[in-house]
Amino acid sequence: MRLESRDRATDRVEMRLAAACLTFAAFILLHPFFHAFVVGHDVMRGMADDVFIILRVAGNLWNGHGPYVNPGEPVAANTSLFWPMALAPLFGLFAQAGLIKVLTALSLGLVLLTVLALAAAARSAAGAAAMVALMLLTPATAGYGATAWEHVPQMLLVTLGFLMVMGRVTVRHEAGADTDLGILVLCLSFLVRPDSAALVALPGAWLLLRAVTAPTPRRLAVLAACAAIPAAHLGLHYYWYNDFVPNTFYLKVTGDAASFGDGLRYLAVSLVDGGNAAYPLSALVLAAGLWRRLDTGERLTAASVGLFCLWVVWVGGDVFRFGRFLLAVQGIAIFLVVDLGQRVLFGGEGSSGLLRLTRAGAVMVPMLLVAAVMQQESLLDSERPVYGVPGGLIGVQPKDGPAQIALAPVIRRHIEPKDGEIGLFYLGALSYYLPEYAVADFLGKADPAVARGPAKWGPVGHNKWDFDHSLGNRRVAVVPLPEQTASTTVRRRLVEAETPFSFASELSLHPILNRDFVWLSPRLLGQNHAWGLWVRADLAPRFAAALPLPPAREEIHLGLEGGGALTLQGWADPEPWGRWTDGRFAALLARVPAGRDLRLTLDADAAIPPGDDQRVRVAANGHDLGEIVFTAGQASRGWQAIIPASVTGEGLLFLRFEISRPVVPADLGWSADSRALGLGVRRLRLAPVAG
Repeated sequence: MRLESRDRATDRVEMRLAAACLTFAAFILLHPFFHAFVVGHDVMRGMADDVFIILRVAGNLWNGHGPYVNPGEPVAANTSLFWPMALAPLFGLFAQAGLIKVLTALSLGLVLLTVLALAAAARSAAGAAAMVALMLLTPATAGYGATAWEHVPQMLLVTLGFLMVMGRVTVRHEAGADTDLGILVLCLSFLVRPDSAALVALPGAWLLLRAVTAPTPRRLAVLAACAAIPAAHLGLHYYWYNDFVPNTFYLKVTGDAASFGDGLRYLAVSLVDGGNAAYPLSALVLAAGLWRRLDTGERLTAASVGLFCLWVVWVGGDVFRFGRFLLAVQGIAIFLVVDLGQRVLFGGEGSSGLLRLTRAGAVMVPMLLVAAVMQQESLLDSERPVYGVPGGLIGVQPKDGPAQIALAPVIRRHIEPKDGEIGLFYLGALSYYLPEYAVADFLGKADPAVARGPAKWGPVGHNKWDFDHSLGNRRVAVVPLPEQTASTTVRRRLVEAETPFSFASELSLHPILNRDFVWLSPRLLGQNHAWGLWVRADLAPRFAAALPLPPAREEIHLGLEGGGALTLQGWADPEPWGRWTDGRFAALLARVPAGRDLRLTLDADAAIPPGDDQRVRVAANGHDLGEIVFTAGQASRGWQAIIPASVTGEGLLFLRFEISRPVVPADLGWSADSRALGLGVRRLRLAPVAG
């Protein structure tokens, strides 16, 4: 293939390509992700969680389980079908950890090819320099260029395809051949990511029109190939998933007025947050002003960029920073901005070389300065608000990815795949490192019931969940979750206020989770990060050997000087007299004599709701022990129950308390206390029954 631009001097093109390569090398070596990932081996600095979903699907496909997240569950959790298929053979060549670095190199190579195509197609050396600099200094490139997300190969194919449509990259000298082949390349981008349909629509319609009005064997062959590509995609998609669209379509696309507003907001956020929306929007403004002077290829390109922006707005945008969706058109939009900008300034191509270079500098230097300022937006800044909440690229701390991955060996040591599924909000990283385990996707990418359910609140892709379904209909064994440091009342208010990304708080309050699962905090698991595990109660004893569980003792105190048990979920901070429960559920774990009947004696107070009793139901290892009733006249009392020997099992006792109506003193005007108080335990005793 031979690359040509309006400056046809081969040596100049070669110099541009060499300069682009050197610039790209400097970009890589100075890149913060390069040091974090290659030098520091932090895999989540260069990768995004969703990329691991693609890898999970590719791995299952390579191992004969089909392109699914869970073998045997034909759900398209991956938006792209052919990108996982392209990556699948890598699993036969590289180990799990090494594959990540190979993908990073592959992804950066695709970015380099995009940069080289722009440099070769530019009108001048100054234009080429501007395009390369804008590509490399844009946070979207820095943030996603090393991820191997399907947007990266999509950007290369879209850029190359439209450059051919405009005749700026040529492979054949036959009239119209490059335009036709460029449309074919655009169709290939549809295989990588189906939303390229918005980019293919206008050029495809133009090709069809030309094939009807001026048919040639070449044009008809290209048209047939262009039609075969989406047909093959749809056919294979239906074959594997019994559906023509991925599950993510149902999860994200609503097309209603609220979604349209979210899409407009997405473009606005990308503009002010250092994203790449400035390029397509500026290209559209320039193209509108020069419309009469544009040729057919340039008009098709500009109109297609505009149609793609409308598609992004219609689907409601995205949750990721820096314009991830717009990465598809970033390369060609940068080309249009620089190329049309030169045309506006110069008005033609007859100016002297020195004058052209001077004028180019007058416009390109400010553009480069703007791009440099954009790049200073910290890509690793986890405190910058996104959609109104603090967080990094997806509203969570960047360290959360490594924290989840660190739980993989903990889960593997204590839980077997046959025990049940791993419940996840962020489906990718942990599922990739635990490929033998099935997963339950709480946010619906891999669960059609959730994806097709009603939207709640928050940005698209993170606004659908159904915990009754996920916990009630799927056999969940463990749920990795950040430690909930806020009080029960605060978490409840986050949910009531429909705060974005408050789904984890809602799950932590869910009765099924608190009834059937045990919370093992990061401290109990020996982890030096903020992520712990909710473990199904019947599996919790397996973790006992790894927990700092005190020896068995009859007398258990929960106050400041307490001991004898581990308090799990649902407890406020200890006080000198004892400890309050905080929320509807509370649990503790204690060692007891195995195979003995035990008498449980509880000495406790209760917070009494106005005009009602406070009822507390007690269970031991899932065995119901009865209900304690506290009244306004008897808010403090003792209570006893017998725990049968068959319940104590292997000498571990999981006690759970369910509070009927927790009381928040601040809500009643009693005090400033915002805790949801229920049972105030002074002391409990677990003594063997005599005889």
